[in-house]
Amino acid sequence: MLYVSTEHEQIINTFVYEIGRDENDLGKREKIDNLRLDAEEWDELKLFNDLLAVSPTSFLSHNYC
Repeated sequence: MLYVSTEHEQIINTFVYEIGRDENDLGKREKIDNLRLDAEEWDELKLFNDLLAVSPTSFLSHNYC
């Protein structure tokens, strides 16, 4: 799921924006708008996704212990 999300940044941010736009309660709208990720947060998500892709067995094969 995270991999898919990093491939579709603009679509996801637009989706969150449109959900917020449809909300009448300004407090709720602000909370929804805060769910949109900025460029730095997208970069962090991509890094996190890359870290998750590393197999734990690759660490064991390098004898880090």
